[in-house]
Amino acid sequence: MLRVVLLSAATIFALLPRAAGAQSPDASGEPATLQVSLWESVQIVDQRRSVHGFRLVLPYGRNRDLHGADLGIVGRLDGDLVGAQLSVAGIVDGSVKGLQYNWLLSTAGGRVQGLQWSGVNMAGSFEGAQLGLINYVEGPSIGGRLGFANISIDEMRGADLGAVNYASRVEGVQIGFVNVTEHLHGVQVGLVNVAPNGFLPVFVLFNAAL
Repeated sequence: MLRVVLLSAATIFALLPRAAGAQSPDASGEPATLQVSLWESVQIVDQRRSVHGFRLVLPYGRNRDLHGADLGIVGRLDGDLVGAQLSVAGIVDGSVKGLQYNWLLSTAGGRVQGLQWSGVNMAGSFEGAQLGLINYVEGPSIGGRLGFANISIDEMRGADLGAVNYASRVEGVQIGFVNVTEHLHGVQVGLVNVAPNGFLPVFVLFNAAL
């Protein structure tokens, strides 16, 4: 009996992508309101279409944009996310407006406006809050971050709280065991504080510069 059920489910999912493709063979179709994925080649809606509604990915799914809710194991978007993503790992090539709450990994190639909360958070640029073991931003970041390591390759404006904090330029506060910046406009509080323009380039307990 179990074998019959499994074979029936596999047959239904194998036919779903063909039916969806017949209705909308390319990305020019209207956004779908529902997506269910086993893999990018086995899902209700073609991966080139956007989803405005709800997407369930078990274990992996891929689409263009998503406006709504994303739930599952590993979800990927070639475009933007507007809404909430809750999974094990979430990968967004474009921008994010809203929430990425993924157990292991949240990434956005573009700008994040909202909250990233994962083991590892990565963003092209950032405005909001990041909570995780490792928080990494390639471009400018504005807001607050809490993690073991907070890294900003560009400017950080706001507050970083972690064991290790690094930003090329800080306008705000770094609080941690080790705080490092190439230019400080604010305060560092920690065991080791490095800021070439601080009242001393390296100082214990705290450092500051206007």
